[in-house]
Amino acid sequence: MIRWSAGYAPNPWWKWHRTRRIASALGPVLRRLYPIDVDDQPPRDFEQMADWLIRWRLAPEGVGPTELAQELARLSGVITTESWPTSPQPTQPEPGRVVLCAEFEPVSEVLITWPIWYPGLWSFHTELTRAIAQSAPVTVLVPSPFFASAAALALGAHRRVTFAIYPADDIWIRDCGPMMARSATGDPIAVDAIYDPPPSMPFAADDVSGLSWAATRGCRSVHLPLHFEGGNLWTDGEGTIVTSAAALARNGGHDRFCQVLSQTVDIHRLHVLPPVPNEATGHVDMITKPLRADLWAWSRFDHPNDPTYRTRLEHAVRSLRTGSGKAIELLALPAPRPTVNLGLVHVWPSYCNNLTVNDALIVPIFGAPEDDVALALLRDAAPNLEIRPIDARRAANGGGTIHCMTMQIHAASSVASAVSGNVCAVDQLP
Repeated sequence: MIRWSAGYAPNPWWKWHRTRRIASALGPVLRRLYPIDVDDQPPRDFEQMADWLIRWRLAPEGVGPTELAQELARLSGVITTESWPTSPQPTQPEPGRVVLCAEFEPVSEVLITWPIWYPGLWSFHTELTRAIAQSAPVTVLVPSPFFASAAALALGAHRRVTFAIYPADDIWIRDCGPMMARSATGDPIAVDAIYDPPPSMPFAADDVSGLSWAATRGCRSVHLPLHFEGGNLWTDGEGTIVTSAAALARNGGHDRFCQVLSQTVDIHRLHVLPPVPNEATGHVDMITKPLRADLWAWSRFDHPNDPTYRTRLEHAVRSLRTGSGKAIELLALPAPRPTVNLGLVHVWPSYCNNLTVNDALIVPIFGAPEDDVALALLRDAAPNLEIRPIDARRAANGGGTIHCMTMQIHAASSVASAVSGNVCAVDQLP
């Protein structure tokens, strides 16, 4: 049986048009939990920023507004910031198809959006950013220099954290950020797809965040005309693409999806996994995770209302071994019991929603009996990686955790990639 969860839910209720229509009834409740006016009325100086932090209990204990404003101003002169363009233009297409980078390849930078709308997530993002920065530089997206100082106050001075001034709409940088690839000559390429969450959500800025990053870094970019999120894509870096049936359904079915994808991306095998019933995202990063090209972890989900789901999922995951031409090991991870939060969002805790950053694997934990088992399995399976667990209970209540809230930028390849010119061979699997 699915349990109810009454915990803090990081969802932008106030941005839904239907919620706005009942704002008069829910406004007082929402305003106690979320800074629902911050988009329209952001802090405009350090004094207002200090008052805002104190209002949301994000300021150091015992520090008054004047002292806090002075510290924020001091930090503004210490931290590194950059401004991303808000109307980026894609570059000319790279000749030929590109190879998408695998999750486990070397990382030169990780992007993360600071949760200004969700004070309840600041501590989670602080711990997550610090854990990532041990292994790679981090770029934190904030809407203004004042929030850069506020995030720096939470993080503490850190030489490997840079702040990007960009008006992001929400925290799901995985789904809208640049999907990194390499050309036939090994040059880095940012792949930008269409990011379109529900039409009532005003997320236009998020849709072009990948192009904004590419323009800032001088990286070439290509546009992929598919409705597609980074959280619904895994690859082994060798032409194998893993996605869920949800991606095919949104893009005209299997044949059209493959046809459009293969015009831009080098693809030899397409594996389609069944999304978890009632899971909000439909993404494969909740279901499986490549730890290496020859080792894939997967979540042993049991659905209380669909006794066949585990069997169908296991069959689909095992099909990863089919047609690859090499031995692939599968690591089954336990799955904590799902919950439903107060917004009627089904929450499926998944240890596969982790992040590989060079020498580290940053893994969500949920205060569940399965935590120790999952961590032990991952340590045994990936002894070359330092396992860094982070309590993600509050984050998971919004529908995703560590992988969903980060986007890694892979280091440029110095070796020419063997991009095939052959017609892609695709297997549609259950």
